[in-house]
Amino acid sequence: MPEDKAIDYSMAAGGVMAVLDRIGMSAVIGSFTKQFGKKAVIDEIAKDTGKSAARKIVDSALSTSAGGL
Repeated sequence: MPEDKAIDYSMAAGGVMAVLDRIGMSAVIGSFTKQFGKKAVIDEIAKDTGKSAARKIVDSALSTSAGGL
């Protein structure tokens, strides 16, 4: 296989992996939010990332799981 084809395939695979990672994490955070509440999930994530970043993470995950991908 020519090198340029291999690069094209690897770039496409990387994009697919990124989308799958985002969908998977959105499903996990969405599930935790339903079970424990949004505030509890933000508070837990904030222990490692800070409150502002945790809010962004949860809001982004919830918008993705609601079809905002």
